[in-house]
Amino acid sequence: MVGRRAVRHGGRRHGNSDGPPSPPASSAHLQQVTHLSSLLEHLCLRLHLHLPLSWQQGRGLHASHLCRLFRVRRPGDHLPRGGWRAGQCLPGPRLSGSEPGLPAAGGAARLAAARADQSQRRRPQERGGRPEAGGRPEGARRPHPQPEAGGRVAEEGPRCSGPAHGPPAERAEPHHPGRPRDCSDVLASGVSVDGVYSVFPTHDPEGFMVYCDLSTDGGGWTVIQRREDGSMNFFRGWEAYRDGFGTTTGEHWLGGPGLHRIYTLTRSGGYELRIDMADFDNATAFACYSDFSVGRDSVNPEEDGYPLTVDGYSGTAGDSLLKHSGMRFTTKDRDQDQSENNCAAYYQGAWWYRNCHTSNLNGQYLRGGHASYADGVEWSSWTGWQYSLRFTEMKIRPRRPES
Repeated sequence: MVGRRAVRHGGRRHGNSDGPPSPPASSAHLQQVTHLSSLLEHLCLRLHLHLPLSWQQGRGLHASHLCRLFRVRRPGDHLPRGGWRAGQCLPGPRLSGSEPGLPAAGGAARLAAARADQSQRRRPQERGGRPEAGGRPEGARRPHPQPEAGGRVAEEGPRCSGPAHGPPAERAEPHHPGRPRDCSDVLASGVSVDGVYSVFPTHDPEGFMVYCDLSTDGGGWTVIQRREDGSMNFFRGWEAYRDGFGTTTGEHWLGGPGLHRIYTLTRSGGYELRIDMADFDNATAFACYSDFSVGRDSVNPEEDGYPLTVDGYSGTAGDSLLKHSGMRFTTKDRDQDQSENNCAAYYQGAWWYRNCHTSNLNGQYLRGGHASYADGVEWSSWTGWQYSLRFTEMKIRPRRPES
């Protein structure tokens, strides 16, 4: 296993390179749970209901309830001693070295050992929902990674401070109460508790459900991607990324349709991107980009490959995204990068690859240092290409006027 110190030095040593070289010349039960979760979210959306607190608190507890109800578990699994626990019936990636998108030989053993210890590594925020002083339910917001010892990370976290780039956010139409265009409108309506809300973008009036981070750096963030426990397979094809997948309160790529809904939110520019991340030692970092959009000014964004526009870096993690600006999105079954071969297939992810990458946040969830190269959840300027992050969260909001 690659040592932590070596990985850190690797990140600095390769920080200014073009990234890894070009590559050389889910189960039925999980689908049932995801489908049922999506149906419930869709029902709440249609009825204009806010998802109940218990759904938001569990970090997968809702799926566990569904599993208990329908007795969903992997073939050959036995009911664990003491009964079901939250999230227990949700499988992680299958430990098959030959299956595409999963750890290579040796990686499966590391992943299995890490999972065996998972029950002893409960994060501090996974606790009951009793209100804190001031009336905020503890479980109502999605806390950001915190150190296990040495004090709590400030609730709002470090602030984005990059220079403004790109056009202002399109806000020609006024905000109508009860129909927020994104999470910044949810915040403006007086709501301050993180959770799942319905939003109705100008270019997608039917609306959809998103997770709103209303506390970090002034709040108003619409979450578009989250990795946190390896429970969701991110090595998927074009249709999955176009349509979105996962559960809004857990690991996901903005649901139904995914890339297209990121496009409807950001198509006219004026949005900023924040990426919060944490490693397995509970060290945290962030990267902000003051200009972010997908498919800007595109008439047919899918045909154009949902190209990325990003600029104006600030933060503590170092920049690992600017070199991807202008690139089209590549998946294992749709090669749109500049390499002779498919970067997504080779590095086990899906991203705006160039030739090939300096970041790979949709890569394999390899749980820290790994012997394979650049195929984990990577942010090379912070941890190099042989360390897979524990937590990432990508979120966007309309860029605010400079203070």
